[in-house]
Amino acid sequence: MIAATYSERPPRFRAIEHCAVVRECGDVAAGILVDLSEQGFCVHSEHHLEVGERVELRVVGAGRISGVVRWLEHNRAGGVLEPFPRGAFGP
Repeated sequence: MIAATYSERPPRFRAIEHCAVVRECGDVAAGILVDLSEQGFCVHSEHHLEVGERVELRVVGAGRISGVVRWLEHNRAGGVLEPFPRGAFGP
């Protein structure tokens, strides 16, 4: 019998920072970065984001955070950070 391994998710840090949410299609909307961890983020935005969509969060004073949306709940979205930040949808 193989024992299942339990892996705790990394600690999340509440951010509550205003940001611009940039979608792959080029649309930009205001958002609020709710929390951030080593692996992911949660953002509140008026954009209708899609699971699987790449987004970039431009946070004043903190730079750019890019990742892929993994879940949606009302106006909140959670995503996984890209391992190698590339900036706005290009090299």
